[in-house]
Amino acid sequence: MKERNRFCVYIHSRKSDSKVFYVGKGLAKRSRNTITRSAYWKRIVAKHGLVVSILKHSMPEQEAFELESFLISEIGRENLCNMTNGGEGCSGRVMSEKQKSR
Repeated sequence: MKERNRFCVYIHSRKSDSKVFYVGKGLAKRSRNTITRSAYWKRIVAKHGLVVSILKHSMPEQEAFELESFLISEIGRENLCNMTNGGEGCSGRVMSEKQKSR
């Protein structure tokens, strides 16, 4: 089965000074999600605002993982609020209503 090219790689920047603080991979709607983020991410957005930029879209998942990892290593995790080096994660996870409400 051919993998569908439905993933994107995106960055989140601070509105106050355009500094990149997060690199992500997912579907386009994930890039705009502000609910399921870490407390650290939320504090940055509360203080500085948010600009979402999709860097590349219509990618196979493996290619998106590789680009995400590359960008995180280039920017440096010490400059980001990413909790990992990228290149991993689950796709298509279905959360229960209880998980969603948390």
